[in-house]
Amino acid sequence: MKSPAASVDSDVPQAKKPDGAPGPKGGAMKFQYASGSKPLEGFTIKRGIGRGGFGEVYFAVSDAGKELALKHVERNLEVELRGVAQCLNLKHNNLVDLYDIRYDEQGEAWVVMEFVSGQSLKDAIDRNPNGLPLEEVRYWFDGMAAGCLYLHDHGIVHRDLKPGNIFDDIGVVKIGDYGLSKFISVSRRSGQTESVGTFHYMAPEIGKGIYGREIDIYAMGIMLYEMITGRLPFEGESSQEIIMKHLTADPDLAMLPEPYKKVVEKALQKDPAQRYHSVAELIEALGPRPGSVVVPVAINPAGAAATSAGNSAADSNTIYIDDDEKLIQFGPMHGPGAAGPSVPVTATVVGPKHQPEPIAAAVKTGLQHFGAWWHQSVTSTPLKVVLVLGGVGLLMMYGGVLLPVAAVLACLYAVYYGIRLATGAIQETPPVQLPPQQASAKSKKNGWRPISWQQQGRELLRMRTLSDRVAELSTSMLGSAMVAGVLTLVMLAIMGESLDQTPAALVKAGWVFTATTLGSWIVLAVGKFQETADGDQAKRRFVGLVLGLVYGALIFGLASYLHVRLDDKVFVHGISARDFPASMVGADGGPRLPMYLVYFGAIFLTVGWWHQTDPLRKSRFRIWPVLSTLLVAWCWNLFWAFPQPWGFMLPAAISIAVQLSAPWISSRDRLEAARSWPHA
Repeated sequence: MKSPAASVDSDVPQAKKPDGAPGPKGGAMKFQYASGSKPLEGFTIKRGIGRGGFGEVYFAVSDAGKELALKHVERNLEVELRGVAQCLNLKHNNLVDLYDIRYDEQGEAWVVMEFVSGQSLKDAIDRNPNGLPLEEVRYWFDGMAAGCLYLHDHGIVHRDLKPGNIFDDIGVVKIGDYGLSKFISVSRRSGQTESVGTFHYMAPEIGKGIYGREIDIYAMGIMLYEMITGRLPFEGESSQEIIMKHLTADPDLAMLPEPYKKVVEKALQKDPAQRYHSVAELIEALGPRPGSVVVPVAINPAGAAATSAGNSAADSNTIYIDDDEKLIQFGPMHGPGAAGPSVPVTATVVGPKHQPEPIAAAVKTGLQHFGAWWHQSVTSTPLKVVLVLGGVGLLMMYGGVLLPVAAVLACLYAVYYGIRLATGAIQETPPVQLPPQQASAKSKKNGWRPISWQQQGRELLRMRTLSDRVAELSTSMLGSAMVAGVLTLVMLAIMGESLDQTPAALVKAGWVFTATTLGSWIVLAVGKFQETADGDQAKRRFVGLVLGLVYGALIFGLASYLHVRLDDKVFVHGISARDFPASMVGADGGPRLPMYLVYFGAIFLTVGWWHQTDPLRKSRFRIWPVLSTLLVAWCWNLFWAFPQPWGFMLPAAISIAVQLSAPWISSRDRLEAARSWPHA
């Protein structure tokens, strides 16, 4: 039989049984995709090979000819993808390789994994109803133990160990189906609400929602009993009866020879604290395999992983993460010298030590202190908004003086830096060359690496349904309209516009409000469809150019319809509107459509709006995006005049409204997400 590297329910018939094996129960299995279909780009399905709790599994071939298994995730999507994602970068001889998570044109998830061509442990047990030979028992059990030990040493509980998940790959036992895998942490050892594993192999404490890696040791004890006797230690007419026996009954161990009897007895203790504390302890209790070295068990996980030679030895204890931990990193603890004998590092540095330029260092330190204060929780958002608006007002009123002064200071600093560099005050430190032994040690990988928060976040964002996105966008648009209303009053006050209820004042206020709201809605709508991936910046900037042209045309049309005249009250540009041809400037001196198109098209092209709407941004509101938007507007105004300060205030107001209304995942939510979907 060709078995997939995935779980297939024990009561579901297999696609094909080996010669001499019992026939399948029921009729032939029906699969959604037929042979030869290509639901996922780059892969051709050959046949269906199983159906588990999360979806169907297919044998497929890539366009390059590689045979592999594809799991179509249909149910419990979030749970399954969490389990797969945390194991993508694990590498061990006794684990089925997980290659990638792909999405088809309908947005449905597929897990690309290794195809194991041998039988499963379930098939072996079915062929031997009275139990396997003890040598074969140790072959299966030792390989399974090595893989499980590696998972535990990397902080992972499989949670669904059973014969249908254990495979023989040409003399190598491999554990498959990481769909229910779970990282161990203090916060995840209780309060579980998801069903875990298959009830024939479920430890008693799972029903209480309190468990750790001891549940895998319990499942291994069940399978060891089943391999030796050919039957399960706890059987019954219903699932409730079987679960009750797990909770209350003692297994009949009379048929087990020593040392298996004592090992199974301890592994199946009702109290997790009374079981073996690790897989290594369980294997040690079994003793060496007599007369065979087919699949040696590596108590050291670094030795067990044939593909991880040279890895530092992992701590046998699972890592537990406290609830108040700010930085989460899962994996084995590496002590000093764990990677092997220490090699003294010698390096020769020629030349004086690098001395930082004092002015730049002082400015950098000041900015760091300001940034730390800005991001403190005690610094409220209203205070930030007031400071931003105050800064914008000062720039509008004194920009004609401040900007030339800043330009002169920048020129003086450039001259000073050039003189300092020419006189040798700044000398670069040559690179330090590590000896070959140290460099090679640095370059070696552990076979796994943490999945970044950004990767996790993008995956979580992709899981949201269309209705969720539309609802979130609607809420953001409503919030941006409210912010735009407040900013409209502020902008009119800065400009000294009358706030009375005359028609002219109301019309201008309506135009400013509509222009701000419309711009923020455009940015929010596009950002909502860009948040699921990092994307190509060139394409996003082109989209921004198109949106800027559309935005410029819309607000020009609105201004023309309402007869709104933009007065150029602040001259901060190098080119006057009077220097443009009559086709671009109206008789009253106001800008025509081409000026709107070029000015706002250029601004939307240059500003990276997607950073300001990204739910994964560092904080909900930051001052730098607003300042950078103002800087972009000022730079374009030097080459293409637009009535100011309207040309400055509208982009800045859009930036403020977008940041305050766009969804944002807070630090607390990130920490919770990291615990519920840990790194691999």
